[in-house]
Amino acid sequence: MDIRVEIDSAEARKALEDFPGVMGSNVDRYLSRAAIEVAREAKIAAPKHFSTLANSIRSEKDGNLAYVVAPGVNYGAAVEYGTGPAAGKAAYFPNLKALEPYVKRNGGSAWALARYIFAHGTKPHPYMAPTAEKMRPRVEALVKEGVDAGIREAFGS
Repeated sequence: MDIRVEIDSAEARKALEDFPGVMGSNVDRYLSRAAIEVAREAKIAAPKHFSTLANSIRSEKDGNLAYVVAPGVNYGAAVEYGTGPAAGKAAYFPNLKALEPYVKRNGGSAWALARYIFAHGTKPHPYMAPTAEKMRPRVEALVKEGVDAGIREAFGS
């Protein structure tokens, strides 16, 4: 889920045209802060069977005035959206090695768990989409603060 913020202000457009570096650095500073706050909230919202998923969530710069907040583990999307029949998708047989830490901690058999997942899938446990929706107003406010700071620095007002 994307959070996009558009600023439609003649003063901001003028400052961006006349002082692109000043505007860019101010907005980027506030946008970086917003990405860090979104990552912190996503870590809180992430399911915590193990803390690996939550601890892997990071914010990274992804171009000019763009940041990505995402988990760094390959199963993050499977947790968010679910898998197999439980999520309305085709059945699949999971990697047994990937299940071993879970069954070691919780007991049971990796083979039995894999067969269950094959037959039933896993339910979605959304944590990123709700976080994005929750944090949207905060991100918008921080970007607007960055624009205002850029305008003040550019025009000295």
